[in-house]
Amino acid sequence: IDIARSKRDVILKELSFYENQEKKDESQQFVEIDGDDSIKPVHKDLKLKLQIVKNINLLMQKLVISKEKIFDTNNTRNYHNNKSSLNGLSISDVLIMNNWLNYAKEIDAPLTFIKEGYQGEIGLEGAHQRINASVAIKAIEKLNYLFPITNNMIVEGIKEAQIAARFQKIIIGDKTVILDVAHNPAAVETLVSTLLESPIETVAIFSALADKNIDDMIKLSSNSIKQWFLVPLYSERSIQLDALNDKFADSQTTTVCINMNSAINKTLGLKNIKRIVIFGSFYTIADASKILHLM
Repeated sequence: IDIARSKRDVILKELSFYENQEKKDESQQFVEIDGDDSIKPVHKDLKLKLQIVKNINLLMQKLVISKEKIFDTNNTRNYHNNKSSLNGLSISDVLIMNNWLNYAKEIDAPLTFIKEGYQGEIGLEGAHQRINASVAIKAIEKLNYLFPITNNMIVEGIKEAQIAARFQKIIIGDKTVILDVAHNPAAVETLVSTLLESPIETVAIFSALADKNIDDMIKLSSNSIKQWFLVPLYSERSIQLDALNDKFADSQTTTVCINMNSAINKTLGLKNIKRIVIFGSFYTIADASKILHLM
């Protein structure tokens, strides 16, 4: 609430500055402010800022922090940054929170924001999975009157939890093969964040559907991938290998493979590489899984 109030006060000061300006430039226009019958000259973007102020005021009226104090949208939306406070809350964050709160009120549903990730032993990798575990525990607590579950059952369940193709590890010889269905920039960013928790040289087997944001997927992961092995996908929506290869910069090392089997054999044969990550599409993972499970 303090952060929201601070953001609001900054905007109000800016509004006051423009309103008190005697010199009017060409970028000004006349608009109605706050339903006032009087018409005042304001800068073009100030009408939007007035609406932002209204939204912040509405948020401050409705925002109720639960007694557990588990509130932190930065952890919910940017968990890979491991932020633990509301410092740096942007106007867009405030507006998104406001939308969530309004919808929760509309459907008469309690809304809880999770602040911290699960601190115990967990079978899944990545800071985001600890947040997910905390969400699951909160759901269990809310439903405990219907499904009595002991704390020991929760601890053991989270410790043993596995999700296929979500940073799924397969050990083959001295290589760790990671299967992940990351197929959009947000998922790739999370994948890269998890890779960086154990920074070792990594090669990728990659392909994606043509209608995905492939450019951003490559850009987000390039610093973590030493070499790319590109494979075809058997889908009408798949991107052609030549077009996929053209998306990489000259400084990036790519190898175009005739199929998934070829790519897997090439990467397993690399002497100084210990980790292979396969991602880009559900189709990519499906093709790889069929081969890897036979090894």
